[in-house]
Amino acid sequence: MSRRKREFRCKYFDVEEDYFKIHSKHYDFLGGINPKFASKAIPELMVLIDKEPNFFDPYLDIYYYLKDYFDLPISSLILNSAYELATKLIVDRKGNWPDEMIFEAANNRHIIRVIIAKGELEWEKGKIIEAMDIFRWYLHTNLRDGLGVRYRMLAIRMKMSFPGYVTFCKSDKSGDTVDDWFMNNYQNFPDEFKEWSKLYYKKQPAIGPRT
Repeated sequence: MSRRKREFRCKYFDVEEDYFKIHSKHYDFLGGINPKFASKAIPELMVLIDKEPNFFDPYLDIYYYLKDYFDLPISSLILNSAYELATKLIVDRKGNWPDEMIFEAANNRHIIRVIIAKGELEWEKGKIIEAMDIFRWYLHTNLRDGLGVRYRMLAIRMKMSFPGYVTFCKSDKSGDTVDDWFMNNYQNFPDEFKEWSKLYYKKQPAIGPRT
């Protein structure tokens, strides 16, 4: 008898409404904390974290702000804390990740963003095994891969650095170059993309941004 697949769907958190209010007041047009309002935004985000530790967008906003503007080591501690809580939220009693955790379910997205950010941080630090473990688990749970984790995995397998990958993606103004690069190269690693390619060839192509 085959094991029943376990799907994870996160619940809605009441603090999300407060989060979007903070977002509308203190963020710039690119979606990050506006440096002019950081002294107000960060304390308000910390209040939300205290209220609901399992809603992770506030952690991510603080992490990216401290990392991008100040390169502070504490930024990694914030992300690591969020990632640890996120994995505790999604694993079963035996520590197994769910079989499915789709990005199309909006309430899952704050968790998925943390998982991808953690994988990228490990990659940036040169911890390739750790990064690939995270990315592989995520792709297994979300084969449609709306955030393009498969691109990151291929870049690692092709010995690309994280900064090099970011530069490569930013240079692709049309979105076609990176897609073509992936399609031309992923079959060189059939063990890595076997599950994903089965879905792709069922005419259900994954779509979405790469960074």
